[in-house]
Amino acid sequence: MTTASTVGITSDALTTQLQSLSETAMGKQDFLRLLIAQLKNQDPLAPMESFEFAAQLAQFSSVEQLTNISQTLDDNLNMDLLMTQAINNTLSITLIGREVVGIGNQVPLQEGNAQLHFKLAEPAQTVKLTITDSNGYTIRTITVENLTAGRQVVEWDGCNNNGSRVPDGTYTFSVTAYDGNGNQLQASPLVVGQATGVRYQNGTGYIVVNGQEIPFTDVIEISDVNQQEGNS
Repeated sequence: MTTASTVGITSDALTTQLQSLSETAMGKQDFLRLLIAQLKNQDPLAPMESFEFAAQLAQFSSVEQLTNISQTLDDNLNMDLLMTQAINNTLSITLIGREVVGIGNQVPLQEGNAQLHFKLAEPAQTVKLTITDSNGYTIRTITVENLTAGRQVVEWDGCNNNGSRVPDGTYTFSVTAYDGNGNQLQASPLVVGQATGVRYQNGTGYIVVNGQEIPFTDVIEISDVNQQEGNS
């Protein structure tokens, strides 16, 4: 920073220069250096008026206080984020082993049997479930009728449309529902199973269910499996 430009600078001119510097992230150290440079280079025959000097000191004090406030807010925000993350990590441990219901379209076929869970927004006259393999090929289509609104489950015997059994593994399914007039209804595929893990990626939490990672925002129900068994 050159000092020649500060000779005989007035309060208004200083303010204009400070505003220009603030556009390039001027800090309180820059403000202080500019003020010192002005004092060193003021005209001895026309020294700075006392009220101008007081005004500039007040400006410097304001800049310093604003900088300190900004730093304090940043520190508090970082501390809040750390505390929130610690609480989330602690609570996540309690989810392991619980039954989770979430939005998801993958279904595990084990020992030739699987359950297709889904949710209907309204009662449906016809519901079509389409099961595809890892390559995206349709292997089975199941049609059911007269279902009520809410959570539903349909058994899959592990056979394709030709009646042949397919190997165990993870498959994908979609659900489409229609009312009595043929209008399509809202239907959501669900994943249901015990939580086997919790992980975080880019600040987003996921629950691992049946090998599928479900974002916390897509979880609609968490229940205690032991309590359910006790009630039954």
